[in-house]
Amino acid sequence: MYWARVRDMYSPFESGMKSGSARVFEHQIPGGQYSNLIVQCQSMGLWNQWEAVLDTYRDVNKLFGDIVKVTPSSKCVGDLALYLVTRSLTADDLLDPTKASSIDFPESVVGLLKGDLGFPHRGFPKAVEDVILKGAPKRTIRAGLVLPPADFELNIKTLSEKWGVAISLEMGMSSLMYPAVFADYMKRLKSKGPLLRYLPTPAYFYAMQAGQSIKMRVPSSLASDILKDAAATPSAADGLVDVTIELKRVGPLKEGKRSVVFGINGKAEQVHDVKDSTGVFVFDGPMANPSVPGEIASPMPGVIEKILVKEGQTVSAGDTLLVVSAMKMEVKSTAPFAGTVTSLSVAQGARVVEGALLMTVTVSP
Repeated sequence: MYWARVRDMYSPFESGMKSGSARVFEHQIPGGQYSNLIVQCQSMGLWNQWEAVLDTYRDVNKLFGDIVKVTPSSKCVGDLALYLVTRSLTADDLLDPTKASSIDFPESVVGLLKGDLGFPHRGFPKAVEDVILKGAPKRTIRAGLVLPPADFELNIKTLSEKWGVAISLEMGMSSLMYPAVFADYMKRLKSKGPLLRYLPTPAYFYAMQAGQSIKMRVPSSLASDILKDAAATPSAADGLVDVTIELKRVGPLKEGKRSVVFGINGKAEQVHDVKDSTGVFVFDGPMANPSVPGEIASPMPGVIEKILVKEGQTVSAGDTLLVVSAMKMEVKSTAPFAGTVTSLSVAQGARVVEGALLMTVTVSP
């Protein structure tokens, strides 16, 4: 009751999402990780197994030795919990060498056991290290001590040349701290256009409702891209132009697309063939046959982050073939035996479901 009253005191600062207070003492998930884990769980199609995810988080945490849970380490526990649930495995299965040998663990989990986040005072349980690292070497000193020095100016110059835009000091810092997130941001900016930066965050995440208006302040150099023949508010002293956008009407769904009518500073603009992404994703690609060892199946639902081989390439057992990612959790798919990649069934950036056929590998003669 004490903690319930304390929580009420902090309610103005909360999002409204609540967890069962009694269960927190079982699974020990920090509040920030709890909210992140819910989103990961929903995005991976596991929401109907949320209770199982909480139980598995509890078990993985104990398996790791009840580690200190700050954002990076608690995410590693959550990643493994989600992964085990998708594979219908338990934490106890990890202690079975036969089962563990066939598991390609999430990269975050491998990094945790290697020492990328540091070292627990008493180390990790050796049996757990053995099954997850599979003989890979651990760090002997703290990762930060061997981090090479960064040349900020060279980094900005390199990024500016790569992306074809001026990279600010702040953007350069972001790229060094969060390279994958920064690259995703730049790819999205390049595909959607420079005006994306000026779109209000709620409209980006939650879209607009018919009749809703938003306001943007965009550089005058970009104003022509959105205003066209519409009237513009005279440029302010800071060189920005005020733009008001109203969503007037959304047309009916036809073959997965709609026509949308906007009002831009009072002038109607219609956009045709806008893809409706609110529907349920339906995977229409081939599925791997579990009885055929050479058919490599996706270990979880997600997006093909990297493809590291090509058709006709020879691979050795354990070589990384590609990487599947879901909500910042990356899992490598490795070759089960030495052979040749005879066909690729997916492309980089493709969305897949668990069990989808990724590629086919034939045994070397």
